[in-house]
Amino acid sequence: MKWVRCLYDGDHLVNKDNKIVKPTITTGRIYEVVEYLVEMGEEYVNIIQNDGKAALYAITAGKDESGDVRIWFEDVTAEVRDNKINQILG
Repeated sequence: MKWVRCLYDGDHLVNKDNKIVKPTITTGRIYEVVEYLVEMGEEYVNIIQNDGKAALYAITAGKDESGDVRIWFEDVTAEVRDNKINQILG
C-alpha cells in the first residue's frame, strides 16, 4: 500500500475536555503512505498530515452512526499508478 484516500477525517471528534478537535486530514484527499503496519490483525498507515507532521492512523476505527466499523482510509495505489502512467503517455 503506497497511497490511501481519506474517507473520514474525524470532523466530529472531541478531546478529553469535550472540545471539538480540528481535523488534520481531509476527506477525499490522497495521502502517500510512509509506513504500513499490521499489528494483532489491525492495519495502520503512517502518513504526512495536512499540517506537515507524520501521524499513525488505524485504517478502521470507531463506529459510524449505524454502529458499523468506520473506515478511515482506502487503498488507491493502483488508481494513482494508472493516473501517473496516463500522464506520461499523454
